[in-house]
Amino acid sequence: MHVTNNPVTVLPVPSLSEPSGAGPREEMVGIGVALIFDQRLRALRIANVKLNSPASQAGIAPGVVIQKIDDVSTAGMGLQECVARLKGTNGSNVMLELVDPEQDLTNTVELTRQRIKLGPGNWVR
Repeated sequence: MHVTNNPVTVLPVPSLSEPSGAGPREEMVGIGVALIFDQRLRALRIANVKLNSPASQAGIAPGVVIQKIDDVSTAGMGLQECVARLKGTNGSNVMLELVDPEQDLTNTVELTRQRIKLGPGNWVR
């Protein structure tokens, strides 16, 4: 884990690379978000959204907090566990309860997982 002086700690996402040093994956099945742990909020927050992903198509923007995944609270949940819950079978659904901390709004959205091409381009930050 890399900790800086700002209130946001960016955690590595081991699920984006193959085990045993096989190198990074070119794609994965999920909703198309990158996650960070926000120390100030003590919560899991969406850092980036991949364009044309299920998250992008649902209008999810960077900065929102994932409060629940499939009715399970993310409080106290590790990053790897959250990533594992967001990933799944192509075409399967996942329900998220999202909180916009700036507007104090809660929203529930159901997304259908799809294959997401990984790489540095086409991310909304």
